[in-house]
Amino acid sequence: MDHATRCAAQLMGLRCHLCSAPCPSGTALCQACHQNLPRLTNYCAQCALPLDSTGTCGDCLKQPKPYRATRCALRYENPVNYLMHAFKNKAQWQLGDYFCALWLDAHREATQNALASGLSASHQAPILVPVPSHYQKCALRGYVPSQLLAGHLAAATGLTVVNALTACRALPAQKSLKRKQRLQNLAGAYAARHAIADQPVILVDDVVTSCATAIAASQSLLDAGASSVDVWAIARTPLF
Repeated sequence: MDHATRCAAQLMGLRCHLCSAPCPSGTALCQACHQNLPRLTNYCAQCALPLDSTGTCGDCLKQPKPYRATRCALRYENPVNYLMHAFKNKAQWQLGDYFCALWLDAHREATQNALASGLSASHQAPILVPVPSHYQKCALRGYVPSQLLAGHLAAATGLTVVNALTACRALPAQKSLKRKQRLQNLAGAYAARHAIADQPVILVDDVVTSCATAIAASQSLLDAGASSVDVWAIARTPLF
């Protein structure tokens, strides 16, 4: 950031979302808080569940998911849960830009591979498909968090956002449900708006918890003709 932009940021009083320290760089977090965020390092190759070492978790070995891989940048624990709540429910949109920049820095190889696939004559570039929210939740929030994230990722990568999914019904709160209940709750929750014949898809979401949303949305995309689905999300819960 140049001197003029830094001075403007200081005059505007931009402060860290966690400790309220000045952020002369204009980012959502100060350098200290940024460095202390819980990064996701070793994780399951398919569902991104945090592991002690790289590999595939027991659940994915027993019950492989319909999508190929999940890429997340952070562990969904304090203070990530606080920041994500502010982004999703308090209209703190600057955090969406920050989250995506952090994600892109953590997964440069995955991003490069996605872009390179579109340069091949025999392959199509993947499209970014945000997980939709039901219109009732959209009316309450006034925006769709995954849509904002997909927009940031598209601007940084040049990939195209396609709203290929729709939420068929309002869902009861998922927080208190066990994993099996979440899977049952989300059965038939999403439908593809149109066929996606032989199109690779990147499903964009904010947090992966039980994988129920990713499973239901991915299956709908595959049923509509998607050639493959990968999941890009900001954070992954350590355990469920």
